[in-house]
Amino acid sequence: MTRRQTTVMFIFLCGMLLAASTPSYAKPPMPSVPNYLKPIQVFPQQPSSEAAARANIAAARAQAAAEARGEVTSSALAASVNNSTSTYTLYVNCPNSPASKTYGTIQDAVAVALPHTTIKVCPGTYVTGGASTGILVTTSWIKIEGVLTHAGDETLNCTSGPNPTDGSYGFWLEGQGDEVEYMTVSDCDFGVYIGFNPETKGSKVTHDYFNDDYNGVDVFDGVDITISDSHFQTNFYPIFTKYDAKDCISGNTIEGDGNFDDDGIYVEYGVSAKIESNTVNGSEFGLEMDLYNALAWVESNHFDGNEVGVYLGADLTATTVGDNSGNTFEKNYASGNFLVGFLLDDTEGADAIPDSGANKFLKNQAYGNGAYDYFDDTYGYLGNEADTNAGTADYYKGNKGGSAVPGAIFFQ
Repeated sequence: MTRRQTTVMFIFLCGMLLAASTPSYAKPPMPSVPNYLKPIQVFPQQPSSEAAARANIAAARAQAAAEARGEVTSSALAASVNNSTSTYTLYVNCPNSPASKTYGTIQDAVAVALPHTTIKVCPGTYVTGGASTGILVTTSWIKIEGVLTHAGDETLNCTSGPNPTDGSYGFWLEGQGDEVEYMTVSDCDFGVYIGFNPETKGSKVTHDYFNDDYNGVDVFDGVDITISDSHFQTNFYPIFTKYDAKDCISGNTIEGDGNFDDDGIYVEYGVSAKIESNTVNGSEFGLEMDLYNALAWVESNHFDGNEVGVYLGADLTATTVGDNSGNTFEKNYASGNFLVGFLLDDTEGADAIPDSGANKFLKNQAYGNGAYDYFDDTYGYLGNEADTNAGTADYYKGNKGGSAVPGAIFFQ
């Protein structure tokens, strides 16, 4: 046998062994994930009908596809204009500020603020009215900013006790371009609620602290919302978004209680979200993308010590194609999670259209997770077969870890 024949035979035998060790469809049962999560709270004024929100998200998907093709949309033109430049300044409880511009409570300052006003809040503890009340911001381009930058310097307390479910809220941002920065919000049902108004867009929650709120930041039907560089501790739903488009969730630190009864980052019916450089630990899910998320970019996050690091869920009653599709996960790290690092669910099984597909997993790392580092329960493909490999409905390349189902994930 020549050297060339020997080489060919060796490659053939290796291929046979690899095929035998990584069957495409002989997957073990998907790990069972007990549901310890508390019920999702619905904001009291949130519309009961979701038809309008569904229409908005469909329009946002079409717009994102148009922009991906290089088209210039009205939204892109609007985003190019800096509408958030502050013109006026008011003060809350600041001893050396002008008396004519100083107010005793945050709500009093908000009530008289014109668009493009910065409200500077000096140190102290401020309280809201309790159940089903809080500070409502309906004027656009209002920035509420703590003067000092440390946790607890300027605290807004709903006085409802830890993790209440009474409809209380710290701030409700209903306009465009509103911001909350360097504030501590505690003991609220909703720390910051953004949405309800279809025109809500461009709001920012940055450098804030959320302690013992049932929901830290809750966004419903928003566009271009930024949640960044904030700290969340013992909130049942630290970051919750639904029917949103083009949100940026970045640089946040989320610390669960370690009992796996709280979530980390929850995204539902979203399009074109950017989720990057967050750290989540001690939660049931580090990142839960549940129901119909598309075109999200998830990069450079750390999901450590949760029950599941990243979970792409599926609608148990779905009959449509692709609950989660076209999302990209790159350079994320999942370690020490109790069950799985990356878990992709497919409730319909091998003989049906996959719930999720055409998601890309690129250069992620997962080590030391309980049952598996990666478990992809999807089969088949969505749309373009070139977007799939490893015997799944998704695409893998350059990922690292210790264990995976199917094992072919590591050979891409």
